[in-house]
Amino acid sequence: MAELGTINGVTPVFSNPETTINAKDFIDGQIINGADVVEPTTGTSVLISTGSANTTTACGQTANVTKYADSAEIPLGVGDTVYNEIGLTTTYNGGGLWFRYGVGRIQIGTDGIVDAVGVC
Repeated sequence: MAELGTINGVTPVFSNPETTINAKDFIDGQIINGADVVEPTTGTSVLISTGSANTTTACGQTANVTKYADSAEIPLGVGDTVYNEIGLTTTYNGGGLWFRYGVGRIQIGTDGIVDAVGVC
């Protein structure tokens, strides 16, 4: 895969190293004008707590740990994936615990996927 410099804050990656683009061809994380479609390689930052085995304790925690999501949709929902870094390289092992998130709570599995959501 060929990697170009950052355009509009996103680094596009191409399967064809001969692909070239101009900044005007790059809109909202995608290449236009017939070139390869490229998804953004950065995540959306989210704040969660340190985690708890029960929902009541999770709701009493402060969400002050930064993680990253593969979804631009906030709030997170069931099926979204949480990562350790902005580049979305390593999934966050939530251990099946509950985390304070916004005004509610989310349960994150060992695979980093949000398994459940609830209100506090």
